[in-house]
Amino acid sequence: MTAPSPTAPSTVARLAAQAARLEDATAAATTQLTAALPGLDAEAATAALVVAVPIPVRGTARYLEELAGHLATHPQALTSGSSLCPPVLLRLAQVLHEGGHPVFRPGCAHCGTVRTDLRQLRPEGRLCATCDAKSRRATCARCHREGVQITARRPEGGICSACYQKDPARREECAECGELQNPVVRRDDGRGLCKSCWKRPTHTCVTCGRTAVAALIDADGALCHLCYNRHRRPRRPCGRCGQLKRIARNARDGEPDLCDGCYRGGPEVTCSACGRIRPCSSKLQGQPVCGNCYRRNRQGEPCARCGRTKPVNTRWPIGPVCMTCYNTVLRSPAECSRCGTVQPLIARDADGTGVCGPCVGFAADYTCRQCGRAGNPHSRGRCAFCVLAERVNLLLAGAHGVVPEQLQPLATALAAVPAPFQAIQWIRESPNSKLLARLVTEDRPLSHELLDELPPSRNQRYIRQLLVHTSVLETRNEDLERIPGWLEHELADKPAAHANLARPFLHWFLLRRARQRAAVRRYPASADRDLRRRVSVALELLAWLDQQQLALADLTQEHVDGWVTDGASQRRYLVRYFLNWTASRRLTRKLTVPSIPQQEPQVMLDEDDRWSLLQRCLTDDALPLDV
Repeated sequence: MTAPSPTAPSTVARLAAQAARLEDATAAATTQLTAALPGLDAEAATAALVVAVPIPVRGTARYLEELAGHLATHPQALTSGSSLCPPVLLRLAQVLHEGGHPVFRPGCAHCGTVRTDLRQLRPEGRLCATCDAKSRRATCARCHREGVQITARRPEGGICSACYQKDPARREECAECGELQNPVVRRDDGRGLCKSCWKRPTHTCVTCGRTAVAALIDADGALCHLCYNRHRRPRRPCGRCGQLKRIARNARDGEPDLCDGCYRGGPEVTCSACGRIRPCSSKLQGQPVCGNCYRRNRQGEPCARCGRTKPVNTRWPIGPVCMTCYNTVLRSPAECSRCGTVQPLIARDADGTGVCGPCVGFAADYTCRQCGRAGNPHSRGRCAFCVLAERVNLLLAGAHGVVPEQLQPLATALAAVPAPFQAIQWIRESPNSKLLARLVTEDRPLSHELLDELPPSRNQRYIRQLLVHTSVLETRNEDLERIPGWLEHELADKPAAHANLARPFLHWFLLRRARQRAAVRRYPASADRDLRRRVSVALELLAWLDQQQLALADLTQEHVDGWVTDGASQRRYLVRYFLNWTASRRLTRKLTVPSIPQQEPQVMLDEDDRWSLLQRCLTDDALPLDV
């Protein structure tokens, strides 16, 4: 039988139809791609499609048509990060990302891993091979538990992870200890090592330079767990609290992404003790309980240090210790009576003197791995002083990640406080530290003028005093110099005519006299309050004139008397300072503000009553001595 010629009419027509379909599909995909990314021209879009979907591959037109249809129905597909997409979009997103275009590469719907081979499509999105295997659940052929993840296959069927760990077929002689154990790694000669004998390889961290087990190894080098959590751990909005934080558990089984704080809280279920729906991470008699109920129902023991019956926080050689004594001992290291080193004294000799843990064979180590200081442990083997120094640098670091030279005295003072735990809590929770961090991120030199731009508040005054105390800012008469900033915020919603009168009244009359007086004698602490009252009363008078449709020049003595006496308090009598100033500037006629009426006592004692009281003070022994 003779093969048909490649130039037969049917073959030529089929190839022409394929070429026309491919051209139409490429044009449609290019159009949708340039519409989704306005910064991408048609030539660059076609080149990206050629790399993502090789043209010679059979069936390319079908992939391009699928891509064009998906982009038409989902215009934000390249920026939303959704993995509910055709496979060609995963490869295209990688090509565009490598080209520097603003796209968001989709990741696994369960673990978030960004890959181009997410083959399994589920209703929530595409899954990687690992998450796909974890999601496949069945009945274990050995323990017969239903709905468990199948870890291995045996002749009788699939078995779960627990049965796989106990499988006798896995056990073999360890090359180091010789015991029959499950091997976790194999040496070059093929012999296995058990979990106890295998030591994870260490690497030098490229960030901190410490030699430790690597949490991540990439093209830049190895990162230890501490530096990975600090710099490279992914940050996404937490599905429970909504804040942008480091994610401790990725979304799975209908549960959203959870940050460290929400993940430690456990799932939200009904507490068996209080009946409220709260995060329950503990169990009481097999039932879930929330954190408050668990702490409330914990059984206590007599503390070996203070003798009070309280919940046991830890057990040392001296016996059970409560939380208060635990913190007290660790935060006040002293010299050991045996070895002479400064350590937390968690044991006692026969004569009652304090002894450190190593001298009595207790393996707990409370020495900082970073600075070698004993006591004050905080987290991950570091002391509170090292953690505080790190938090201070993060708080005061500018746009380039370095503490500015101007703030070095402040950084030194904060890092050298004698109570590091309180300072760490201040940095984490205080609104003053948040205001300081906001000022630092603005990348402007700190000055009194910059602080004056902020609304007057306790936080603003605290930060100013902190900067002055650490010599970052120069000292000034704060009672007087902060009044101009207060005035500008008071005038924010006032008419321009009022502001044009209030500013010179304060600067050229009130403040000028106050500075002259402060230069020759000690100024009273309430001076700033009195000056603010005089300005406020002047603004009240100007607002009243607007309501009465009167000009300042038309103000008469009758108007002043009526306005002063109609006030609910005596503060309106302070308007005399403003009216004296306006009269000296010929803005008003000479006006007089009446004096504050004297307050007479409501009950007056006569001479007989007064003499009887004096006689009682001399003769009545029952009266208290202070009376």
